[in-house]
Amino acid sequence: MLACFIAVPPATAETVLRIANLAEPDSLDPHKAGPGYIVHITRNLFEGLVVLDPKGNVAPGVAESWSVSEDGLSYRFKLRANARWSNGDPVTASDFVFGFRRAEDPKTNARYPEMLYPIKNAEEVYAGKLDITALGVAAPDERTVQITLKAPTPYFLQVLALEQAMPVREKTVRLGEDWVKPGKMVSNGAYMLDDWKPFEHIRIIKNPHYWNAGKIAIDAVLFDPSDNLAAAVPASSTSSTATLMIFRTINSAGSSRTCRRNCASRPMRLSPIICST
Repeated sequence: MLACFIAVPPATAETVLRIANLAEPDSLDPHKAGPGYIVHITRNLFEGLVVLDPKGNVAPGVAESWSVSEDGLSYRFKLRANARWSNGDPVTASDFVFGFRRAEDPKTNARYPEMLYPIKNAEEVYAGKLDITALGVAAPDERTVQITLKAPTPYFLQVLALEQAMPVREKTVRLGEDWVKPGKMVSNGAYMLDDWKPFEHIRIIKNPHYWNAGKIAIDAVLFDPSDNLAAAVPASSTSSTATLMIFRTINSAGSSRTCRRNCASRPMRLSPIICST
């Protein structure tokens, strides 16, 4: 998940983060996420075993701890007892096994399945040479995820912070393509999907069941797909909403920069985008 820290004075106003996303996502399915304008959203709706902290270092996500075998081939993760889906159900090791298998199942048509190729048999599963049950992931118990690699991979923990390694709830996915829509999506990240009006906005709100919900300072995030930055930035903020506007631009040299506008003039430290410790 993209993380941030925010400090604001006590207030009853809702704190809303407005982001000029500059494009309309074609899906909020984490296994089908690709461009950054989708990742900005999915990393706040879903959380993997590990996350990247504001400095880019691997930090605990749903997994509170992990161990690696001496030969570097076996990773064992212990899940948090209070990890929950947005409907209140516990996040279990089986959810992760289902997610990994789904990401490598050729029927899913996931984006970048090769990111998980360090896992034993992942490439063969995606190529249709082996059944998805041959993938080197297992759930010895409800709170333990066991991953076996085909060869030592020093950067494997960083891979696990990517969308391809995020869990999805099997009962929800079985609803069909509409499972990513408001009212149907069940996610396990700091936020949950509240509203999606295509080509107008996507609104996500705090997930009260998130394991670290007490540290989430921003109440809601509004993603504006418009490439018209002037239209995306509100002319003024109301007394009931404190707004931080974020947008990205690409300069003539092709490099990107992030611009921030705190419409309510409230103190804030942002690193790098949204919302948790």
